[in-house]
Amino acid sequence: MKFKKLTSIMCIILTYISAFSQVSYASEIPLPLTEPTETSSSDISIEAEAAVLIDAETGCVIYDKNKDIKKFPASITKIMTAMLALENAKLDERVLFSHQAVFSLPYNSSHIAMDEDESLSMEQSLYAIMLESANEVSNAVAEHLGGTNEGFAEMMNKKAKDLGAKNTHFTNPHGLHDENHYTTAYDMALIMQAAIKNPEFIKIISTQSMKLPPTEKQPLERPLNNNHKMIFSGNANYHENVVGGKTGFTTEAGNTLVTYAKKDEKGLIAVILHDSSAKASYTDTKTLLDYGFNTYCNVNIFDSKSYTEKINVVYEKEGLIREAGIAELYAKEDITMNLPSTLSKDDIILKSNISYQISPPVALNQKVGTLDIMYNGNVLKTVDLYSKSEVPIPKDMPSEEKNTLAEKKGSTLTGISKNFVLILKIAGFIAVFLTVISVSSRIVRIRRRNRRKRQLKYRNSYYMKKNNYHYRYRNN
Repeated sequence: MKFKKLTSIMCIILTYISAFSQVSYASEIPLPLTEPTETSSSDISIEAEAAVLIDAETGCVIYDKNKDIKKFPASITKIMTAMLALENAKLDERVLFSHQAVFSLPYNSSHIAMDEDESLSMEQSLYAIMLESANEVSNAVAEHLGGTNEGFAEMMNKKAKDLGAKNTHFTNPHGLHDENHYTTAYDMALIMQAAIKNPEFIKIISTQSMKLPPTEKQPLERPLNNNHKMIFSGNANYHENVVGGKTGFTTEAGNTLVTYAKKDEKGLIAVILHDSSAKASYTDTKTLLDYGFNTYCNVNIFDSKSYTEKINVVYEKEGLIREAGIAELYAKEDITMNLPSTLSKDDIILKSNISYQISPPVALNQKVGTLDIMYNGNVLKTVDLYSKSEVPIPKDMPSEEKNTLAEKKGSTLTGISKNFVLILKIAGFIAVFLTVISVSSRIVRIRRRNRRKRQLKYRNSYYMKKNNYHYRYRNN
């Protein structure tokens, strides 16, 4: 019993140590720029109740109108559905259509006439969702990935939160009206910004038309046509820079539209919420894109060749800080980003993150810090800084400090690996400790058993002698 109690105590101690040995990390994400540009937004006339235009790379807000006001999204919801499918499934997986997926929808909602127990590949399903806005296909994909629409909605909301969409809540994968299913123009821009990082997603939304092959219940091909009119050169709403996007409409949501456009190396995302008509949503989107492409341009905000900075490499001797040498720093990459054409170089701030005291030795091409490139108080990019030269350990450096520095420089373990090694050592110590206790307990038990055997043998021998004596005495 004592051994079991001791084991439990040691396990609790190990758990306690492990919990306090973990190292937490927070990734640094460039913040979106929300400051207005010098071109007044009053110069733009947008009919939609809410709209936003952002730079596709940085998230920089170029224009907004009620960007954080909650609105119903309608079928632009399917951008999130498609993105999650691409992240959590293989394109050749088979998606089976249940009775619930097919027959739980209003008869007049958009669909491609799939039937119960029919199936499509995940890739075919995504084309049906993004081109024809097929609601029953959205249901089937949701059930395939989340078990139910409710389970998939949890995945959608978690993803939205991870992307920084703070004013969004999804209840279904298709966008049919629900009072608790809402988003904002800015949140949808963030979701689209994440979605277009997947080349397969861009391939799908830029496809004008395709045909689904025959299935188990449909002997004929199903034609699919993209509903986003701005990618068709013969359409009145055509825009030469539009790559693709997603349309949406319900009575409650009005017309909604999300569009990704690219010109040269400059990408823009436009979001329109609650517009009066489909035509108006295209007109508003064209207005935003033209404004963005004309106002914003690629700006070389950091030239690695022209960047120079030096830092002192120091050490301590006899209580005084002495200089071991000077390390000249360099960066490996140039940074070009989409910013206002009226931008002045003075608006860009470089903030270095280098320890105030670098100790020798410093190796060639050793990373010694980072450089934040900032605009309007927000970090646009972070660049790594490296040493151009070596700074060896000075000959007159105290041996104790040399040993300490050598240990620090020679160690390649990260904070996590060091803690992991510490935990392994503690676990090994505890394992040895418990083994010793176990062996000791076994030895004690063996000794007790042997003692009892000797006592029993002695007692039996004594009684045998005694009985033999009485036997001889009586017979004599």
